[in-house]
Amino acid sequence: MNLDELTRASGEWLRGSGPESDIVISSRIRLARNLSSFPFTIFGTFIRRFFTFVVPAAFVAYLPTLALLGRSDPAGLPTWLSWSALPVSLLAAAAAWWIWRLGLRHYVGAGS
Repeated sequence: MNLDELTRASGEWLRGSGPESDIVISSRIRLARNLSSFPFTIFGTFIRRFFTFVVPAAFVAYLPTLALLGRSDPAGLPTWLSWSALPVSLLAAAAAWWIWRLGLRHYVGAGS
């Protein structure tokens, strides 16, 4: 199997379309549900950093919990990062509001 065949075959799986799309969607949901049922410390450093910074699930749940319990991160992240979830979320909300307002200012209509 070459790369072209692999990307063509995986396209339906990634989009969630095709004859087994219900199985694909349910397995993605099941994977997310099962990952959240394990303690975060059992995963390796790469996985913990991935779910902290790329997909910020740990940033909004795990790190603030560590801060409230007074514990340090087993992966070695600085303790100030645990308290930064609220300021970062406020900055993200402000950036989203600014982008929304920018879009409204430049909106000229649907046409016709």
